[in-house]
This record gives sequence, C-alpha cells and structure tokens, in this order.
Amino acid sequence: MDNNVDEIAKIVSIAKPLIDPIISAFIKPKIEKLTKWLKKEDVENQVVENFFESKFADYLSITLSKCRSINLLIFQNQQVKIDDIYFPLSISSTKDRGRYKLKAFDKPLFEKIEKILISDTAGMGKSTISKWLCKSVIEENLAIPLLIELRNLTAEHTVLDEIFTQFNPIGQDFDKDLIFKFIELGSFFIVLDGFDEIQLKSQETIIKSIREFVDKANNNWFLLTSRPEGALSAFGDFQNFNIDPLSKDEPFDLIKKYDSIAPTKISKQLIKDIREKYEQVQDLLGNPFLVSLLYSTYTFNKDIPSNKISFYEEIYSALYKRHDLSKDGWTRPKKSTLDIQQFRILLRQLAFDTALLGETNYSETKLQKLVDDALKKSPGLITKPDDFIEDLLTTVPLFQRDGFKIKWAHKSIQDFFASEFIVYDSRKEDFLNVVYQTNTEHFNNVLEFILESDYKSFRKTIVKRLLNDFVNHFERFYKGSEYQAFESVELRRSMTFGITYLFKKADDRNFDEIFNEIDSKHPEYQSDKNRSIFATGYDFEIVAIAGLKIAIIEMLATKSKKYIKTFRFEKELKIALAANTFYDLNDDPKNILNNKRNFNKVSYSLPFPGNRFSDSSFPYIDYIEAKKELDKIEMDIESDSSKFSISNLFAK
Repeated sequence: MDNNVDEIAKIVSIAKPLIDPIISAFIKPKIEKLTKWLKKEDVENQVVENFFESKFADYLSITLSKCRSINLLIFQNQQVKIDDIYFPLSISSTKDRGRYKLKAFDKPLFEKIEKILISDTAGMGKSTISKWLCKSVIEENLAIPLLIELRNLTAEHTVLDEIFTQFNPIGQDFDKDLIFKFIELGSFFIVLDGFDEIQLKSQETIIKSIREFVDKANNNWFLLTSRPEGALSAFGDFQNFNIDPLSKDEPFDLIKKYDSIAPTKISKQLIKDIREKYEQVQDLLGNPFLVSLLYSTYTFNKDIPSNKISFYEEIYSALYKRHDLSKDGWTRPKKSTLDIQQFRILLRQLAFDTALLGETNYSETKLQKLVDDALKKSPGLITKPDDFIEDLLTTVPLFQRDGFKIKWAHKSIQDFFASEFIVYDSRKEDFLNVVYQTNTEHFNNVLEFILESDYKSFRKTIVKRLLNDFVNHFERFYKGSEYQAFESVELRRSMTFGITYLFKKADDRNFDEIFNEIDSKHPEYQSDKNRSIFATGYDFEIVAIAGLKIAIIEMLATKSKKYIKTFRFEKELKIALAANTFYDLNDDPKNILNNKRNFNKVSYSLPFPGNRFSDSSFPYIDYIEAKKELDKIEMDIESDSSKFSISNLFAK
C-alpha cells in the first residue's frame, strides 16, 4: 500500500473504534514502563504527548486496512474483502494430531503453544490465514499484530528493518531501538509469512537474523508459515502444523463464496459437473488454490480439467484470452504485441531465471532487467520489457503490485512455468541430473510439475538415479550374518535410505538446546539444515536428517508407483538409552541400537521426515520392485536410442 498523509488520516479515522481499545490495553502500559529507559537513553523527540499512541494508531490502522483485503488471481488481482472470501481451514499438529479450525484467532492455542509453524504445500492458504489472523487479533483486541512477509528481507534489510519501515511509512521517524523495546515487552502477534520465499543467495544470513530476532523477542506469540523446507530446522522450537485438505463438501462451499462476488454466477453448474466427474478431480479438490483455478477456468471454458497440469495450462489460456465480462466480451489488447505462444516462451524463461535466483518479488528496475535478460535468451521475440511487464500486471495478470514491489501472483505459477522451461529445453535431462545431484529442496514443486507433465524424462533421470542409489544402499548395509535373524532387516535397509537418524533418551530440553548439542558432539551434521526432531511418544526421541531423495519418494508415493510401499507400525516401544548421549543409527553390530533386544524396536519406530505422511505412515522403496523397474528403464532407454534412425523416418 502506497501511503500519504491524507490517506493515513482517513484510514485511522475509520479504524479508530477498533484501534482505541488496543492502544489503551497494550500501548499505554508499555509507555509507562519505557519512560525511565527513554530518559536514560536520552532519546530525543520521543517523549511527546500522545506521540506513541498516534504512531501505533497509524500503524494498526494501516495494518488492519491491508489485512481486510486480498488479491486473487481469479479476479484479475482485484482487491477483494477477505471477509467475503475467507474459508475457515483446519490445522493439525504433527506432534499429537490435535486439530484446530481457524474461524478466528485461537487465543487458547497460542497461549498453549506460543510458537507455531504452519508448513504445507503450495496453494493451501498459508498467506491468507496469516492475514486473517492479523485482522482477527485487532478486531478482537487480543494483541498487536506484526505481519512480516519474509520475501522482503535481504542480507541488508533485516526483520527489524522491515518492522521499522512499516512503522514509518511517512514523516516522523520512530526510533528503531525504541520499537524493539516495545516488542520485548510482549503483547505482539508476530507473523513471519513465506519462509520458503526467502532469497536463496542470502538465505543463511537472513535465517540467522530471523532466529536472533525470535530469540530476543520471545515474550510474544509467533506464527511462521512455509512450504516444507529442510532449513526450517533452525526453528525447532516452533511446533509444526499442517493444513488439513478440504473435505468432500468444503470445495463446494468455497466455490459458492467465489460466486457471491463474481460478475457471473456459475457455482450451481460447476458443482453439478464436479459431482459427475468427481473421481477425475478429487485429488485436486483438497487444495484451496486449485479450487480457485478450477472456478476461473470453468468461467472461461465450462470444462473440468483432469489434473494439476491441466489447471495451470488452462489458467494461462484463460488469462491470456480473457474477455472483460463487464464490457460485452471486450478483449484488452496486449501492449507487448506477443501472441499467446510467444508470450509463454518469454514467461518460461523469466520463470526459470527467477526460480534460479530464489526470488519472487522485485523492484520495477530489477524486473525490467530480468525481462530484458530473458528477451536476449529468446531469439525471435521482439517487445519492450516495460510493455511485457504491463501485460503481466493487467491483461495477463500473473504478477501483481505489492507496495513498491512487483511479485508473482502465486509462487506455484513461477514453479509451473519454470518446469515448462526445463521440459521444453533440449538440455532438460542435464537440468534434472543437476537438480538431483545438488540435493536441494528449492525445486521440489518444479520437480512435481515435471513428474506429471513429462514422466518419461523424469523417469530416465530422477527415478533412475534414485533407484540406483537405493539398490546400492540396500546391497551395502546390514549384510553381516548377525542381522539375518532379525525379521525387520530388509525393512531397516529400505527405511534408512536417504535419511540419517540420531537417537537420544527423551528429556525436557527444547529443540534449540538439542540442536546445539548435536553441533558440538556431531560436527559432521553441524551445517546440515534438513534436521527434524520427532518426539515419538516413547521413552526416546529421534533426530532425522533428510534431503531431496525423501521428497522424491513422497512425490512418487502419491502417484502409486509399484516400487513404493507404505509401512505403518503402532506399538508401545521402549529402548534403554543413556541420558545426554546421541546414538547414530548405522549398521555397526556393536551399536546398542542393533543388538538383539533393540533391532526390531528401532526399525519399527523410525519416523518419516516428510510432509504428506505425517500420520505415521512411512513410504519406502521396495528392493525387488526397484530392481525390476531399473531393468525396465534401461530397456526403454535402449529401445528409444535404437528405434529410429533418420533414414528410417523417411523410408517408404
């Protein structure tokens, strides 16, 4: 939001009845506590009557105004009232499966768990939840919200800098140290939204600054949102929650909400068609963003896409060709003058380039340069960067303005077109091999799109390397004669592929203390960011360290591949471990985890450090089926290379 004095005055006036109680309950008591500090620090121009109240009133009013509206891709990025569109989602704890429906801010939940992480896949509504809860705490006079979009942070622009910017949109400077003094006193609801959108080039520095801020401001409620990321291990003191997929009838309620604000009314016919083709789309209806895409594409072509790729294909076509329903089918001309395919080629290049940077929002100047660079890599395309950007914001609104920045309307849009760039590039197999080798989770969603759109290439590269690595692991470990008597030895071989486990006796320490001990006692894991701690409910805890291989197994498991099996074991287990000691799970016969008493217990207690299988199900690769699949892949590759020659193609 671009703010000026008159606009802020108008916003404050409208919000005053809601803001005044918060000022009285939370700000004035803090002012009294800070008076001595102000005098001691000799902070000039800050001890002014009503200065603090006025400054916080401005901030809270602007924040409330910002959180009361939301941009939606399906309505061409128009500002929509969040009250009209918000659908209460439920979150479930991965620790105890406790379930909470977020109709409003759940104060008892945050009083019980002061630091909450909502980690889930693209399109599940994390950012919408963030705005809704910030709006709720103001309207219910529960706290002072701080909504921090983490994509705005850089190595030079920290969390505190971002807060400082929000408190000082114009005019009088509110001292940065003073802001932090207010935060230290508590009563803030601090939302760190979009951890997965942190800039890759400065990720380590930014994460460190966020961690330091959280530690210093720990007298507050925190909400952190992200797609599943290994680097989230830096926030082990946050309790992890997933967003529950929409239940069978909930997508229909969401569709009716869209219909209530759309210029055309299609919900009855759309719901009827979904019911008739439910099996075709049931796997997609659990995701709110995909439901919104379904609504949008159906508005345009009255058709039900058959899979996720079709959703994104059709949303692009619908946005490019979209008619203005309020102007008798008038189609806005494209300033770039690029046709639908040319526009898409340039968009793919831009998506791939920005995905490599790990960035989703940009200054106008930077985006102009990125588009110019993409044009230079796209021979035959002639347009001006400014005109292409204008189209991306208006006629084909895949981007949207966010204050002084421009961002992708949704990160999954960037992922989709980045995946298309790879699929249509002659070097696609090289790209896929590099992604596998780098073991980064940043491209997980891109890989999922490729898995669906070009399984043949995915199978020749990613699946082949994964299964080869698995077979080598399976044939190498737990081969001694002492293991052959254990019923779970083959299961253990499979379940330790791609994951390192550390066992420890359960204690009352927090996750930060445990990770610090790992760093000191196990330096080989010191820089590993893909760590998770599982409080198993037994008398021991397990630290799991995983990477891209586990994410790929998850992807393949959802596609019901024959070589992926699922194991689930529930039983009261106890293992006698010494206190303050870590036990590395390996195949050493002398390891206490491998003795006759413990071997099967350990095998049956291993957690799967993934996102989709947090219900104690463990997807793993089956050795026999993996060998069969590898043989088939090799045969298919050989067949492809020898099937045709150029002369055969033109033979009569």
